[in-house]
Amino acid sequence: MRVGDDYFAPKTLTVAQHSTVTWRFVGDRTHRVKVTSGPERFKSPARSSGKYAHHMMRRGTYRIVCPIHNGSQRMTLKAK
Repeated sequence: MRVGDDYFAPKTLTVAQHSTVTWRFVGDRTHRVKVTSGPERFKSPARSSGKYAHHMMRRGTYRIVCPIHNGSQRMTLKAK
């Protein structure tokens, strides 16, 4: 997955429970990955490059935003 200047790619992703999801930060601006609703909460540090990974322990639908951009940068992650 990529986190870039004003986007998540893909915007929707379905993975198996116990998968590790990795976001790769690209672009010029700083971003974060933050769960706003879902069965578990997690957030990445603010960064403009590098990677952030999270092991999906619980099934469900996760709403994820970049809080630096007031929630306008969003994605949905489903763990099945």
